[in-house]
Amino acid sequence: MFSPLVVLLFLACYTSCLFLLARWAERRSETGRSVTDNPWVYALSLATYCTSWTFYGSVGKSLDSGLLFLTIYLGPTLCAALWWSILRKLVRIKSSFHITSIADLLAARYGKSHRIAAMATTVAFVGSVPYVALQLKSVISTFSLVAGGDSFILSSVGPLVVGLMIAYTILLGVRRVDPTDRHPGMVATVTAEAVIKLVALAGVGLFAVYGLHSGLGDLLSSLPPDRLASILSLSGTAQSGGTAYVLWASYLLLAMSAILFLPHQFHLAVVENANESHIRTATWVFPLYLLVINAFVVPIAVAGIAAGLDPSRGDIYVLGLPALHGKAGLALLVFLGGFSAAMSMVMVSSMTNAVMLTNHVLLPVIERVRALGFLKRRLLQCRWGCVAFLILVSYWFELAVGESYILVNIGIIAFGAVLQFAPAILGGIFWRGGTRAGALAGLSAGFVLWLHTMLLPALSRSGGIWAGPVNEGLFGLSCLRSEALFGLTSLDPVSHAVFWTMAFNVGLYVLVSLLSRQSGEELAVLGEFTGLVAVRGREGGPQVEADIDLADKCQLMETTLKEYLPRAEVQDILLGSMRTLGLYGRTQISVTMLAALYAEVEKSFSGVVGAAAAHKALGKAGVFTPDETRVLSDVYGGMLAEMRITPDEMVRRIDYHIERERLLTRHADELKETIRQRELEIVERRRVEEALRKAEENYRGIFLSAPEGIFQTTPEGRFLSANPAMANILGYNTVEELVAQITDLGAQLYVYPLGRVRFLRVLSETGTVDRMEMPMRRKNGSIFWGSLIARGVRDADGNLVRIDGLLSDVTERKHAVEEQRESEARIRALFNATSDSAILMDTEGVILAINEHGAKRRGLIPEDMTGHYIYDHLPPNAAETRRLQTREAVRTRSPRTFEEQRGEFHYAITIYPILDNDGVPRQLASFSRDITAQRESEDTIRRLNESLEQRVLERTQQLEQANLELKETVEQLSRTHKQLVESEKMASLGGLVAGVAHEINTPVGIGVTAASHLEAKTKAMLEGYRAGGLKRSSLEEFLGMCDESTRMILVNLRRASDLIRSFKQVAVDRSTEERRRFALRDYLEEVLLSLKPQLKKTAITVGLDCDPKLTIDSYPGAYSQILTNLVTNALTHAYDEGQAGRISINISQGEGRLRFVFSDDGKGIRPEHLDKVFEPFYTTKRGRGGTGLGLHILYNIVTQRLAGTVRCESLPGQGTTFTLDVPLEGSREQ
Repeated sequence: MFSPLVVLLFLACYTSCLFLLARWAERRSETGRSVTDNPWVYALSLATYCTSWTFYGSVGKSLDSGLLFLTIYLGPTLCAALWWSILRKLVRIKSSFHITSIADLLAARYGKSHRIAAMATTVAFVGSVPYVALQLKSVISTFSLVAGGDSFILSSVGPLVVGLMIAYTILLGVRRVDPTDRHPGMVATVTAEAVIKLVALAGVGLFAVYGLHSGLGDLLSSLPPDRLASILSLSGTAQSGGTAYVLWASYLLLAMSAILFLPHQFHLAVVENANESHIRTATWVFPLYLLVINAFVVPIAVAGIAAGLDPSRGDIYVLGLPALHGKAGLALLVFLGGFSAAMSMVMVSSMTNAVMLTNHVLLPVIERVRALGFLKRRLLQCRWGCVAFLILVSYWFELAVGESYILVNIGIIAFGAVLQFAPAILGGIFWRGGTRAGALAGLSAGFVLWLHTMLLPALSRSGGIWAGPVNEGLFGLSCLRSEALFGLTSLDPVSHAVFWTMAFNVGLYVLVSLLSRQSGEELAVLGEFTGLVAVRGREGGPQVEADIDLADKCQLMETTLKEYLPRAEVQDILLGSMRTLGLYGRTQISVTMLAALYAEVEKSFSGVVGAAAAHKALGKAGVFTPDETRVLSDVYGGMLAEMRITPDEMVRRIDYHIERERLLTRHADELKETIRQRELEIVERRRVEEALRKAEENYRGIFLSAPEGIFQTTPEGRFLSANPAMANILGYNTVEELVAQITDLGAQLYVYPLGRVRFLRVLSETGTVDRMEMPMRRKNGSIFWGSLIARGVRDADGNLVRIDGLLSDVTERKHAVEEQRESEARIRALFNATSDSAILMDTEGVILAINEHGAKRRGLIPEDMTGHYIYDHLPPNAAETRRLQTREAVRTRSPRTFEEQRGEFHYAITIYPILDNDGVPRQLASFSRDITAQRESEDTIRRLNESLEQRVLERTQQLEQANLELKETVEQLSRTHKQLVESEKMASLGGLVAGVAHEINTPVGIGVTAASHLEAKTKAMLEGYRAGGLKRSSLEEFLGMCDESTRMILVNLRRASDLIRSFKQVAVDRSTEERRRFALRDYLEEVLLSLKPQLKKTAITVGLDCDPKLTIDSYPGAYSQILTNLVTNALTHAYDEGQAGRISINISQGEGRLRFVFSDDGKGIRPEHLDKVFEPFYTTKRGRGGTGLGLHILYNIVTQRLAGTVRCESLPGQGTTFTLDVPLEGSREQ
């Protein structure tokens, strides 16, 4: 069904959750808000009694023995009726004597006897082993069922489960030395596990009754009548008549004792009890839990047989049913429920047994063996070892016996062991005559007989030991056979064992107690154990001198306690005991005070090591000197002598006063409970009154401060009351003014009178009005949109008497919704109208919307592509590119632009991420434009340029040697042009090159024309000379022409050279970031000269006002770029085509700063554009020469490189002025 690894991971997660729950409960307990100090938690924690025996074994027992399994739960139910007497007394004794376990209880009652404690520990340990083994068996076998298959984990599940339970028990239960401290984390987990196992078992039961059958009747009718009768019989088919009733009585007795005396049940019911009043709740909640968890046992058993499951394996029906029908989730829940049932019992039982083993077995050995003395300070680690020891021995027992017994039979063995505690405990708290010798004799005899009559047969049937004592009798005596002791063969094995163990246990306890005498230690605590009250010191006794040094005695006790505990904990015990007795701060005490202090310290210390060990350890401390012991004896003897009565009379008086004390205590408890109930009622009444007062204050605060209008009106349309917000919404100054002036809501408030009619109609039909929106009128006549929420209040006859409601002003929201709707409509229209392919998709590439053009490009309609991945409609290479670009757009949260080529077609793709309010991309907008024609045009232009370059080269080669200087100039211009083209630092440099080249063409062209003319005239002169027809006039004319042509060539060559030199300097400065010293006016005139080609196309003149002597140390390229951008911006935006104008540049210097004022007389800038002129890509001439970057670049140069400021001032029709303020020494190095 599941792989072993998966089940193991589920188990690890589940236990981790339980551990977190435990830590949470402990943290709350540390802050005084304990979740376990609750009667329901206390009652549900007792459900640890329902172990895997209940969860799995009850079904198997019902198949084997009919309804006999119910006795396991009827016994605790009957016992619960006595808890207020028995359990409450045990809780009080626990609080008085710091009881931590059953062994502690018996030792404290019977003279703090080590033997009694050790025997009780042995009984508890040996009795717990089968019970813990039962839990291990259930977890291991069900793990194999739910996991199935063969694997290393499955073969190792036993050790894994054992290790998990050891670790879990240590982490939650054995983390402190003092076990009297309650364990809120552990109690919280066992309570949660109680709920989980109940839910799981109920789930299987409901599945069996309603999932596999149509109801309980259908389920029961699926079995033959005789088989159903066997399941519903008192004890199956094994016994009948009187034997069945004896068996039932035996099982009831076992269960009644188990609910109190199983070590883990005693710990949860007594040691973990935080308030004895919780017992009252447990007396009915716990039996109810037992009823519910057993309600489905018989239906599950019947369903399992009907499904064909093996009747001999009824223990697995709870898990087998869902597994058989493929309900994997339910099967896993059942496994976790069974694990919870087992885990809670193992954890608490291991913890309590570890405490008993450490205190009453290991510690006495440590006391006797000096070499082990170091372990006194390692009690916590010793308890960890005891936890592991118990669980490992139980695992061995499961391997030895588990396969031969069903779960319930193993549990009965454990119940038989703890039954032996009943006579000594119940006799100890109700019978004054019980003695240490009687308790030891009875407990020992009962334990030995339990070993012989119950445990020995179980081990022999498993083949683990020799079966002779069972079959032939102990020592070969047939009268000592384990299951027919003394010839008694008429009883079943369980009843047989119960009869003989109780006969010897009770008999020896009573008989030996009557024949023996109680010790002084027993008499000292007798009243507290049997009278439900603490013995009070006798007031007015003999006065004893306070002459004992308290510090010395504390030092003696501290020395002893430090052998077991850290110094800080020892100090806590001593100081706590002194505060309890009112001795804190004293230096001298009397011997009676010392006796009281000694007793109090012993009680506190017993919570750590047990009553017997604490008594023995402090007894060796030498606290009382012989003289102090004699004085103390004299004091008590004197007190008895004053009474002047015989011993028998004293006993009778003590019995009378104890009985009287018991009656008074009972009456006081009843009065205390009554008073407590009255106090609770008073506290509850005060709490309710306070809550009502606070609620009224809160309502009044909400009413007055709420932003919504709150109102009450009559059905006729008058205001009864309103809050200030209501008056404010309707435009009134006060609530009083609102109530007085509005007398007809329909006419005065509603814009449309039918709105009031509609409101009243809805209110009449439904009783409420929910967010009805309509236009309303304020006091001043202005209109707003209001949202109404209201309910009608009716009288006893059903007539509407009042309307309560809220009014909210939703005008802004209505407008915002309308604007959003219009915006969406515009976007949708643009989306569909664009000639590009437009796609809206999510971050995974799923198409959310696509316009018709995009779908038509692929031969589809938008509906065919919506919901599909965009990559499915692209070639593989394009799809991969698109996927990478999409991921990059999501990652960087910025647009991505790239090209795709699909065959002969080229597309420009842009992907825009659409961010939510948190800046996270949620959707993407993709636009695709067909640029195939553009690419073809670019190829054509490139080919034409190549052809043009070839023609220019051919033309250049035709120039004669006379034009060498001109050639050098052109070559220099070409090299400069190439340098500028290769430099990509200034975007406008290309245009500058083109303009200057055009400007140079004029002088170069004139020079070429003059040179050509001179060449032609020279050839004609030579021909005339050779022909002999040369005249003087012709020679003079030729010489004049030569002089004029030469002068023309020189003038134009110089003009071209000046242009080239000016352009070269500007170009170098703008393409480098070199800082140097230069004359500002001369440099700017060179820049203006380079801009002359652009200015010649317009009717704009430029005037420069700058001191010729002004020289600065700065970046000339920056000033070149600034002037170029300002002039270009003015030519582009300030003047219409053909419009005349003037640009003025004024530069001044003062106080270490340079002021650069650039102004034009153009058409100016509108106010709405003025604040945005320096923003990137902002232009009013998009598509007509404007890029929106010129002034942004200027702003960055001024503010960053030159560390200055720039501002723009303009009015429409009055021109624009840019003012730059630059520090002469503040330019920044880049």
